Amino acid sequence: MGVDGDGAVHQGGLPAEARYYWSDLKAMIDGRGNHPSIIQWETFNEGDMVSHFNASDVVAWTKKYDPTRLVDTNSGGAANNLHVGDVNDIHSCARSPPSVTVAPGLTRVRMQTRGPAHRSRPTRRPR
Repeated sequence: MGVDGDGAVHQGGLPAEARYYWSDLKAMIDGRGNHPSIIQWETFNEGDMVSHFNASDVVAWTKKYDPTRLVDTNSGGAANNLHVGDVNDIHSCARSPPSVTVAPGLTRVRMQTRGPAHRSRPTRRPR
C-alpha cells in the first residue's frame, strides 16, 4: 500500500508519483494536525490521482493515522461511490442539487456550485 502499520511511508519499490503522494499526505497530516479549524482530510480531488491508487486503502490509512477527523475520499470524483469515506461531496454547476445516493452514515455536502453570476456571457463588440 505504501505505508507501514505504524504510519511510516515506504520509499522503496514505489513509482515516484506514489512516493511523493504518500510523503505529501503524511506531511500534510503531520504538519497541520494541530489546527482546530481542519475538520476533514481530502485524499483526492476530482480525478487527479485516484486511478493510480486503491482509494479504499488510502482512506483506511488516513482514518487510522488521524482518527480525529472526517475523511473525504475524492472531492467531486467518482471514487466517492465506493462509500469508504465519511463525506460524499458533490460538485455541481446545476441550479438544483443532483440526485445522488448516499450510503447510510455518510454526510452529503454540495461543494463548488455556480449560480447565474458565474455563467459566461458573450462579450459585446465595440461599434
